[in-house]
Amino acid sequence: MAKTLDTAGRGISGTAASFSSYETIRVSQQDLTTAVDLQIEGGGVLNLAKQLSGQRAVNVMASDTGNTLTGGSLNDRLLGGAGKDILNGGNGDDYLAGQFSGMDTADDVLSGGAGRDEIYDYGGRVAINGGTGDDRIFVGGDVTGGVVDGGADWDVLGWSGRTDISGLTIRNVEVLETAGENITGTAAQFSAFQRIVTFNEPTTTPTPITLTVAGKGTLDLSKILSGQQAATVFASDAGNTLIGGSKNDALYGGLSKDSLDGGAGDDTLDGGEGDDTLDGGDGADTMIGGLGSDIYHVDHSGDLVEEIDGEGTDTVYTSVNFALTDAQSIETLIATAGTDPLALVGNGLANRIVGNAGDNRLNGGAGADQLVGGTGDDTYIVDDAGDVVVEVNGRGLDTVVTSVDYKLSDSQSIEVVLAANGSAPLTLTGNRFDNKIVGNDGDNRLDGGAGADILDGGVGADVMTGGNDSDTFFVDNLGDVVIEQRGIGGTDSVHTSVNFQISESQGIEELFAATGTSGVRLGGNSLANRIVGNEGNNILDGGAGNDQLIGGAGSDSFVFSTVLSRSNVDVIKDFSVVEDTIWLDHDVFSGFTGFGALSADAFLSVAGGKAQDAFDRIIYDNQTGDLFFDADGSGRGAAIKFAELDAGLRLTADDFLLI
Repeated sequence: MAKTLDTAGRGISGTAASFSSYETIRVSQQDLTTAVDLQIEGGGVLNLAKQLSGQRAVNVMASDTGNTLTGGSLNDRLLGGAGKDILNGGNGDDYLAGQFSGMDTADDVLSGGAGRDEIYDYGGRVAINGGTGDDRIFVGGDVTGGVVDGGADWDVLGWSGRTDISGLTIRNVEVLETAGENITGTAAQFSAFQRIVTFNEPTTTPTPITLTVAGKGTLDLSKILSGQQAATVFASDAGNTLIGGSKNDALYGGLSKDSLDGGAGDDTLDGGEGDDTLDGGDGADTMIGGLGSDIYHVDHSGDLVEEIDGEGTDTVYTSVNFALTDAQSIETLIATAGTDPLALVGNGLANRIVGNAGDNRLNGGAGADQLVGGTGDDTYIVDDAGDVVVEVNGRGLDTVVTSVDYKLSDSQSIEVVLAANGSAPLTLTGNRFDNKIVGNDGDNRLDGGAGADILDGGVGADVMTGGNDSDTFFVDNLGDVVIEQRGIGGTDSVHTSVNFQISESQGIEELFAATGTSGVRLGGNSLANRIVGNEGNNILDGGAGNDQLIGGAGSDSFVFSTVLSRSNVDVIKDFSVVEDTIWLDHDVFSGFTGFGALSADAFLSVAGGKAQDAFDRIIYDNQTGDLFFDADGSGRGAAIKFAELDAGLRLTADDFLLI
């Protein structure tokens, strides 16, 4: 006759063997569905799949001597004791616990089977398999190692009281759920999860994840954190690569070489010891290098870099404007690749600052710095005699702004040298390229070197020296000195806002009055000069040589003061009979008595330019515009041509003045 155990709703104690002897275990003949409560005495194996007949669940509490328990097809509760238990939930949504109370140090084997199971184990070495279904597995603080296998479907590993999972083998678990404590595991273990969360997620401000990486490896939190979850991660001393998620993460390196990338959010990165690489990623990040030679990547104007003195040789790579402070013991500042114009500033150390392909402004600050440009139009700020500027030929239009003496080398493709604001006298020297050199308010010395240079000394009394090409000088002080040797090639020009006389030793061909209405006196030498006035009332004297004189607007005076000859004929390009005057030197134009206005009978305007009587001394050929001086007025002696004007002018004696 089949044996049946009716529990009458009470918990029944017995051995595993005694319970196994029943073919049916139930509450009563009338109640075939209420779960049965059993408590095992002693060891043994109990498989309840047949006794429950698929109609009833069971709650079984094992003894402390170790049991093997198998549930039925419904939602069973199998609770192990202090001994080594083997629990198999079978089908159904089961609850398995390696020990229901007290300290558990035994090595349990827990299998959820099919269904949505909850599995708990708190000590010893574990062997857990969730089976099929979405399972929740919880491991406690006294577990020493073992295997946790979530099985098929979406499984969660919960963690409470235990902080180190590095001794576990974890497979097929999609989610790690913590209570906010610091969990230690390998990078591979953490990376194997699809998500890491805290028990209170999702909330508006979930508790941050805290992880410690054991051993060497790479951990990318952006792949395993939810969009609302921040993390604090501590690297091991073996060297790790840590990548943050989308929130405000804190990443800490160890004693070895770490790579920390904050990802999105306003992150805090601390490299610790070792030669670390810190990249805040998006957001306004704080990066702390610590000991070692560290590398920082800056991409936000709000990024902060902390590096104290004596902690290695450190480098910042930046895609935004960046200025080192004296509190930052950082030696190298490098613009990241691109064409964005950047302003990079050093500190009191001997910095190396490198630009990109954009138009950069590089300022080494105090110290003997190395400034390296790129392919753009770069500006270098030099303030130390030991500063070195590196600029390769053919890479942009580049400028040095200096507050110290500076000399370009022929290897520097730098076109412009500017003195910084101030009045301290400087010596500025160009190279073989076409340079523009500009002084400050002091008494500077400028030397263009080879090339077609532009030299502007500034407002002081400057000395400007050209070279063997076509140089241009800007003069604005009567004390300015221009040195340009004759016969060394080029067409050289002076632009002046003060009176200027080209000396015989100066190989200057062109002389221009500075733009404006302040008239100046401009004098040439024996070269064929081109002299140009401005809008003021200028005095132009070509000197010897076949000169070209252009007065410009204003009432200009054209002076003839050198011995007349065929090689000394000046061309006046814009003579106005209304405004301009021709001045004749009394010593050159002999035969006149007195000074001042030319008498009417001493001037003749005639076709062909021939004197008509003894009084005709200044003769204008109104067909050609040629202007002659006839010493005797008789035409017997050859008249001497000394100027060329426009033809057809209504020229009269009133347009001349004897001086």
